[in-house]
Amino acid sequence: MKRVWRERWVRWHLWVGVVLAPYLVVYGLSGLLLSHPDWVPTSERSWERSLEIAPGAAPETAAAVRDALGLAGRLPRWKIEAPSSEGGPLRFRIVGAGRFYDVDWFAAERRARVLEGSGGWLGMLRALHGLRDLPGSRLGAAWGVYTWVSLAGLPFLIVSGALVDVARWRRRRQVAILGGALLAGWLVVVLWLALP
Repeated sequence: MKRVWRERWVRWHLWVGVVLAPYLVVYGLSGLLLSHPDWVPTSERSWERSLEIAPGAAPETAAAVRDALGLAGRLPRWKIEAPSSEGGPLRFRIVGAGRFYDVDWFAAERRARVLEGSGGWLGMLRALHGLRDLPGSRLGAAWGVYTWVSLAGLPFLIVSGALVDVARWRRRRQVAILGGALLAGWLVVVLWLALP
């Protein structure tokens, strides 16, 4: 009976590890690229387009311009600059996966000037670190689900690996204490990240 139980745990541990391995590799590589931003070369290009956008408050107008331009990305509120009293443009940044767009919206002229920057595949890899959602992109939502599945599966992987090896180790109490400490630490980190 113990042998059958152990074989099942090994099989589950193996398959959960196969599912989580790509996430852990990408998470490690993207963390490295975040630590060394100069490793990601950026190319830039400018373009303009005329649009018909109804006037509104700065955040709503920025979202309307983004959608009308067909761009995918988040609009960080701290990157939105309202027009000056002299009638300057509404300036904002759209942050996408591996790229950004600096947009100047000239409401009186109904014209958007865009500076588009791309980090290529390295920029995309760097953007996956902590990405949970990206408006206008199926990648962002799918990666967000995969992130949460991986975060939920990692404690199982740790505990199942410890349980599989407990049969081999004679010091079961030490293994149980170490496994419990690792699991408790992981749960604290996950709760800290998940709670507002």
